[in-house]
Amino acid sequence: MPRPSPQTDRVVAVIELLSSGDEGATMTEIARHLSINPATCVHVMAALTSAGVVVREPDRRYHLGPALALPGRLAERRYPLLVAGAVGDGGAVGALRRRLLRLRSRW
Repeated sequence: MPRPSPQTDRVVAVIELLSSGDEGATMTEIARHLSINPATCVHVMAALTSAGVVVREPDRRYHLGPALALPGRLAERRYPLLVAGAVGDGGAVGALRRRLLRLRSRW
């Protein structure tokens, strides 16, 4: 099995954090969530901002950026049951969604 990459883990953690709600997060909140020094977080966020993966709004909060729109649409087409299950978490679709999310966290 390949060795984990701390840098990649940080990028994934930022995307997951910003995907958890629409309120975004400040640099301080992101650094705290990642348990890293804010000086290190600056470089992670600069790379993500440069790629359009995140955007920094005038209120200094980061949000998911436009570079994720196309991959998101492709994922929706590939996993339509996950998208349908996101509307309501009950029933068979919700159970499938939860199962797939648990499996995804293992990869």
